[in-house]
Amino acid sequence: MPRPINYQRNRDGLNVPLDGHIVDGKADVRATVKVYKYQNVNSKYRIEAAVKPKQALLSCCLTDKSPPAKIGGLTVPPWSGMDKLIGRVHIGCGSYNDIRSVIQLVAYYSSQNKFPYMKGMNASNYDRKLQEYCDNYIGIDCVGFVAGFAKDVVGLTGLRGVSLDESYSLSTGSFIYSLTHCRKSLSAVLPEDVMVWESVSHIALIDSLTVLNATEAKVTFAESLGQWGWKEAGEHLGVHAGEGVLKKAAGGHQFNLKRLSTGKLDGGLSGVEQAVKVIDLI
Repeated sequence: MPRPINYQRNRDGLNVPLDGHIVDGKADVRATVKVYKYQNVNSKYRIEAAVKPKQALLSCCLTDKSPPAKIGGLTVPPWSGMDKLIGRVHIGCGSYNDIRSVIQLVAYYSSQNKFPYMKGMNASNYDRKLQEYCDNYIGIDCVGFVAGFAKDVVGLTGLRGVSLDESYSLSTGSFIYSLTHCRKSLSAVLPEDVMVWESVSHIALIDSLTVLNATEAKVTFAESLGQWGWKEAGEHLGVHAGEGVLKKAAGGHQFNLKRLSTGKLDGGLSGVEQAVKVIDLI
């Protein structure tokens, strides 16, 4: 079963298990947050805002003389890699599992009054408080989304020669380091392949495709769309599902994608045909 769109559905309902004592309640709870905003190193207004919370959370972890082994029944990631985990989540390169772990840590240290960027959390408001933190400081960029899928769903530990614990080292260009990975025909394109827009430094994951004729197929895809495609509102579109018609260009490795409207704001990209390459994920 194609999985990219199922993965992007985490944007509207990421479950975060918490121990009851963290939210000042008797029973364990499960918070639900939306993590959908676009965020990367070029989104300065979001990245700069996240610097101090990121550093404060890391300080909580590094100075904890008795750190938790589990939160909400889930094993806390290795403390030796906590700097990379917290860092990549706050710059848009964390997977959804990474983000869940960081939100658990935010809740844990907030409950001890050690983390100043989220105060007053209790059993009646933990969903709202955690959502506010995500809205203010956590997001996903296009490469972070694809790398997160590779890590959480496919089970990869590395991608294009880069450890996924250092996913912030990946870039759009990382996916075209060899033309041997490029699809040369429409018949070779598969679900979970990566579409790469070189001209605007963007990537997306194909979820499904339906062949229309010898050179065209309708595709559904999942992505985190950034500022270059967002002209109709004050926020970036972020994580969402899209549709389009993928057409094989004459010769070489080139395809063209024409986006179709999905009923959501798309920054005026519906009907626009853009050149892409299609690359196998692995």
